[in-house]
Amino acid sequence: MTIPTITDVTAAWHGLPPAKRDLIGVMVVDMVLQGFISGEAYIVGEQPEDLAVLDEEIRGNAKCAEDELLTTLTQVVEAAIPSLFGADGENPTWCDNPGPPPKRDDVRLAGCL
Repeated sequence: MTIPTITDVTAAWHGLPPAKRDLIGVMVVDMVLQGFISGEAYIVGEQPEDLAVLDEEIRGNAKCAEDELLTTLTQVVEAAIPSLFGADGENPTWCDNPGPPPKRDDVRLAGCL
């Protein structure tokens, strides 16, 4: 077994159609922005008053958006790059345990609407 390296990741990334790379890139930037807004990813002085946004409802909605983006991003990337993540319903060829991966249930994140 040879676990993929950053070289494999880079090659897979450059092998994607530009529109797919753009979609993934925008999702990543949006996810990081939502983390910034929520305060989960960044606080300037590590004090609550240093949050970029003080409104708890806005921050809570941003955290839910960040979590949902991570879930969606994972699904998009896994589907787009079967050389790294395996074809639908299969583990990748480099994996120690070939065959169907564990079942993933689509579960709505607790507290997120």
